[in-house]
Amino acid sequence: MIREELQNKFLILLNFKTYNESLGKNGEKLMKAVAENKNLAEDKNIFILACPQFVDLRDFSKIDENILAQGASNFESGAHTGSNSIQALKDAGVKGILINHSENQIPLEKIKHSIQGCKDAQVLSVVCADTPEKAENIAEFKPDYIAIEPPELIGSGISLTEANPEIVTNTLNKIKEIPILCGAGVSNAEHVKKARELGVKGVLVASAFVKSTDPDKWIKDVLAVF
Repeated sequence: MIREELQNKFLILLNFKTYNESLGKNGEKLMKAVAENKNLAEDKNIFILACPQFVDLRDFSKIDENILAQGASNFESGAHTGSNSIQALKDAGVKGILINHSENQIPLEKIKHSIQGCKDAQVLSVVCADTPEKAENIAEFKPDYIAIEPPELIGSGISLTEANPEIVTNTLNKIKEIPILCGAGVSNAEHVKKARELGVKGVLVASAFVKSTDPDKWIKDVLAVF
């Protein structure tokens, strides 16, 4: 189980979103950079997870088996046209689900059901929250990770660790039993280093990695600060 593999490791979660730079052949380049740096990351007690686009999940799981889906529109299999069930995503090779990203927020009750769906399917749940208070509410459902990520900083290149580190520390003070990730504007090695110093257990990164001209170098630069 991936939960056991992640124990006591710093997590770098790379969200491919739906950029052209992460689709198909472009996405393969990103996945290969993840796979080729896997051993180096392990040596530093770091775990890298990619979160590809839905259409690439099954193919990309053959490049690196540790991938997440960018959401699940329904946690049950059945008559739900246009949805992606957690079980179907698991069958496509995913090891977990990214839930409630700021670009795809869902009601609290649906977050609860999605987390339970992940538990039932034995896959990882990583749930995003835009405020420490929302993170505290989500913590009651006991997901595997909570990512604190104010939407106004997403894609800005201005890291939450620089713009408002108190949001991170407030979240850490409120939630003790669930690992916290830091997202929103995390773009480079220094941002990752600062996030770790604040006490989080990982980071959520998207455009800085996806749009990098050299994704392999981007990963190696981040790993070098550990």
